[in-house]
Amino acid sequence: MHVLFVCTTNRCLSPLAAPILRELAAHQGLRVTVDSAASLGTQAGKPAEDCAVAVAAARDIDLSRHVARKIASEDFGNADLIVAFDRSDLRLLTMERPRGCPTEIRLFSSFCSKDGPSDIAYPSGDDIARYEAAYETIESGVRDILASLRGRKASMAVGN
Repeated sequence: MHVLFVCTTNRCLSPLAAPILRELAAHQGLRVTVDSAASLGTQAGKPAEDCAVAVAAARDIDLSRHVARKIASEDFGNADLIVAFDRSDLRLLTMERPRGCPTEIRLFSSFCSKDGPSDIAYPSGDDIARYEAAYETIESGVRDILASLRGRKASMAVGN
C-alpha cells in the first residue's frame, strides 16, 4: 500500500502526517510506503515550517531535511491512496488526476472517528500551540487511517 498525504504547501500538515503513519504502521507490522506533497508548487524547494520541525522534533521525528515538492503526475499512478487535508486540495487533486487513474483520493477528515471540521486548519505563523494542536489532530486522524488500511488488508486477505 502506498499512501500520499497532500496539503497546500507540503511544509506542515503533510510532512507531519507521513512519518506518523510510517511509524505507526511499522509498529503494527503493516507494510506501507508513505510520502507527502503539495497541491500547489508555490513553496516547492523550501523546508518544513520551523514550528512543524520543532513539534516533530519534540516527538523524535526529524523533519530537518524535508523539502517541499508539488505533486507530480507519476504520484497518481504510484499511490494507492491520496489523502488531502482540505476541500480545496481535494478539488485540485481531483482535477489533476490523470484520466482513468484508479487512485483513491479522499479528504483526511473522512477517515476521522472524532467529529471535527472537514478541513484541517493550516497553523501558519509562529504560534507553536497551533502546530501542537495540528499535530494532535493529525496523529488522531492517522490512527483512523491506519485502522482503515488494516481493514483493507484484512478484506484483501479474505478475498484471496
